[in-house]
Amino acid sequence: MAAMKRIALLLLMCSPALANREGWANARQKAERMERRGEMAEAAAWWEAAAESLESGSAPLSALAVKEAKEDGDEGALAWWTRYAEEDDRLAKEARERAKACAAKAGTIPNDVRVAVRQFLDGWIVQDAENYWKWGRFESRVASRRSEGDEVGALALELRARRRWAARYEAICVPYWKRRGDVARAGASERKAGAQRALAEKTPERGRAALGDQ
Repeated sequence: MAAMKRIALLLLMCSPALANREGWANARQKAERMERRGEMAEAAAWWEAAAESLESGSAPLSALAVKEAKEDGDEGALAWWTRYAEEDDRLAKEARERAKACAAKAGTIPNDVRVAVRQFLDGWIVQDAENYWKWGRFESRVASRRSEGDEVGALALELRARRRWAARYEAICVPYWKRRGDVARAGASERKAGAQRALAEKTPERGRAALGDQ
């Protein structure tokens, strides 16, 4: 039973990263299809998208997860996420090389292709932060602990989750929108991070104590 619970927890923890990898997989599939058709400009753009989905989405998420595993003292999660981060780097480099090879055969990449790729990335890059609370089922998990009479555990879980949700906005969304030159959406992500940190600050002292906060 304990082993099953650990596997379920690991799958839950990994789901945001797998979602960002899905962005890479979708872009890669489009790129490979374009290559087979001989549409090298489009292929180059989609290979670039595959790389950026990893570099701007999955890689910073992996770095956060490594940090969190260290904070939690979870050696199994630390080893898993370290390997995952290494794989992010390898796959991104491969995608960049494929993009260069296609671009060398293509010439100019049409602007309408660039626009389509950018819209694709806008959705995939930021979804981890936007959906972290939902994917983690934190609302129901906090309520479950409270229903079991574990108020301290519920507070500690909520405090940790809100801090980590804020960190995702700061590490993934804000830098991405700033690189895109989208001041409005970068600011919105900063406000969302600030809101979660503010809620975390309001956590009662007994919840802080459970996490070792002074």
